[in-house]
Amino acid sequence: MKYKLHIASRMFLSDPYVVRVKHPESVSYENQNLTEFRRLLRTAKLMIRDTWGYSNPQFEIIKSDSIQAVAFNGQVIPWLNPVSECHSYWIFTNEMDALQFRLTIGENARQMHMWPKNIKYTITEYYNDENTSQ
Repeated sequence: MKYKLHIASRMFLSDPYVVRVKHPESVSYENQNLTEFRRLLRTAKLMIRDTWGYSNPQFEIIKSDSIQAVAFNGQVIPWLNPVSECHSYWIFTNEMDALQFRLTIGENARQMHMWPKNIKYTITEYYNDENTSQ
């Protein structure tokens, strides 16, 4: 079985299984800790033998109900404090691969039925090579 690597590509898989992984060890843009992300990437490369892909971790603003009081020109204004979290998206063509991946990660993984369209993925597309003799 051979594979083709699509780097920085838009999602071209039809009806994929998408898993969003939260990276709580990365707390800001300047202090990204990608050790856990790299471990997941190594695990996925060894575990998955069907077409799959991933996006690089990036911060997304999560809506928050946290309201802070901000003083501005002598007036106190309520301010909705946005919270950002570091996420990566993982896509699979096989439901069992997606489930096994989610179980491996634990509580930081969540299956998504909708996802941002502007994300670019690194996709490993597996295919059978008919020209090789066995």
